[in-house]
Amino acid sequence: MLALRRRRAANELYIQITCQPLSFDFTLASAYPFYSHPAFDPIKAYDREQLKAVFRDPSFRERFRADLRDPKPGTVFQGNWKRVIVAAPVKPENAGLADRHDRRHRARDRARSA
Repeated sequence: MLALRRRRAANELYIQITCQPLSFDFTLASAYPFYSHPAFDPIKAYDREQLKAVFRDPSFRERFRADLRDPKPGTVFQGNWKRVIVAAPVKPENAGLADRHDRRHRARDRARSA
């Protein structure tokens, strides 16, 4: 509304946006980027133990996959898992997943600068 009034008044209007990509640090105990998906509606206030049971449930996983196949406009996470970086795996057997995204980008950056 303000932008329209300014334009009608012939005032210049400059919009400021960040030049950095939007990023979130989160865990599955508080998975804010996924909260815009209907599959997460009933579980947002669950504690860790309740979430473990839900995340193991194949029907929940299928509902989330369905959400990702057809994300609503304005959805924060639209299913591009290549943009998800595992920063601090809890289980030792997942240690190899840490910073995979970063290593891929560093290799790309080295190739560009060569």
